[in-house]
Amino acid sequence: MTLPLIPPMLATPGRLPPPSADARWAYETKQDGQRAVVYLPGDGTVVLRARSGQEITGAYPELRPLATALGSRPAVLDGEILALDAEGRASFQLLQSRMGLAHSPARAARRAETVPVHLILFDVMHLDGRPLLREPYVRRRQELLGLGLDGPFWSTPAAIVGHGAEALRATVEHGLEGLVCKRLDSVYEPGVRSRAWIKIRNMRSEDVLVGGWLPGKGRLTGLPGAVLVGQRAGGRLRYVGGVG
Repeated sequence: MTLPLIPPMLATPGRLPPPSADARWAYETKQDGQRAVVYLPGDGTVVLRARSGQEITGAYPELRPLATALGSRPAVLDGEILALDAEGRASFQLLQSRMGLAHSPARAARRAETVPVHLILFDVMHLDGRPLLREPYVRRRQELLGLGLDGPFWSTPAAIVGHGAEALRATVEHGLEGLVCKRLDSVYEPGVRSRAWIKIRNMRSEDVLVGGWLPGKGRLTGLPGAVLVGQRAGGRLRYVGGVG
């Protein structure tokens, strides 16, 4: 079956909904990974596309068995690809070693052995030949949960309805990136940064020393594109990364 290309819906930065509206929102953990739209035509194949629309299937060979997870049922799913650290938390630094390998299958397979990924699924936009874009979030979640998509390298985490303040506090206590708030009656808006989805990022600060900079590209040509920073540890200056 030919499936429609659907760019992912995006969340708008903001704050928790007011307590009076809390029960009209669902709350999901914000993950630090790579957004992926999953295309399952029902013919035993799977295609993963990044937010840009670029195909990234080859970078993640451990996700190929997802191709048969629904049998012959065609579907388009929304999710996030994560690499987990030793404490089970998403690490974008680890994931970077997996990204960009879509056209290097041998390297991707080797990296999969040492840094396996996990795909979390949180929406379904097309199922059994039916577009679900105009269905409310709560209905799409019911459809998604009914698929039972939980495997060795993918899962469908639960969302919490109401209790937004408690959900946000839990993400802080567990060192997670933040929270995504989704209105229960929201439709799926492909490629739109919508106020019906609100993302809240838990900000953490560090004191660093600026040791240099890298030239910018594109609209930043002629300007610094990133600063290179370090921290003192054991009496020595240690490089910790670049900041855009």
